[in-house]
Amino acid sequence: MTAQFYRYGWTQDGVAYFRTHDHLTSTRDVTDTTGSLQARYAYEPSGRTARIAGNMDDPFTFTGVLAHSPSGLFLMKRRSYSADLGRWLSEDPLGMKDGPNLYAYVLNEPLRWIDPSGTVKFNPPNGNLLPGYRDQQPGCDVSGSAGAYLNNRPCVVQCCEDHDRCFEANRCNWTSWLTIPASACGMCNMRVAWCIVTADKSSTGCTKCPR
Repeated sequence: MTAQFYRYGWTQDGVAYFRTHDHLTSTRDVTDTTGSLQARYAYEPSGRTARIAGNMDDPFTFTGVLAHSPSGLFLMKRRSYSADLGRWLSEDPLGMKDGPNLYAYVLNEPLRWIDPSGTVKFNPPNGNLLPGYRDQQPGCDVSGSAGAYLNNRPCVVQCCEDHDRCFEANRCNWTSWLTIPASACGMCNMRVAWCIVTADKSSTGCTKCPR
């Protein structure tokens, strides 16, 4: 088997696969070039991972780092992390920079911080230009005649609902539309734009909705 890996996907034996990420850059969904779901992952706060749909294995799951399947460890750059224990398996090579507990993972706040290097925790940027989040509105949150048109197209509404779920998972807001697309929120926006452009525009049903 020959594979090449990139930030948002990989090719394996000549076949391309694409991944979506949450606010921690953990893999959530894996799709192929047709948009068909190949895998979906769920996580406990500590990073314990479960594939809940599909049969494709993504070797990069929790916070986007390499998962070693036989041991269940996540191999950060300078240390290995156990999601079962919720801690590092070796001392912090930088000493007590992050406190007296040399084995604590991201100060025991794994829903807020990530540490792909094993030595420096940080809050992953999600692509918002300004902070903040509000609950998403049902359907396509567009005003005026454009909103009326979009919300009368079932396939387009599905695109908007997928976008809302992506925004919720990554805590995105409207300012993410003003930034470059190489971020979690930017990918949400790119996908919904492509989805709406290619969606069935019939008002009577949805015969083929892009995913």
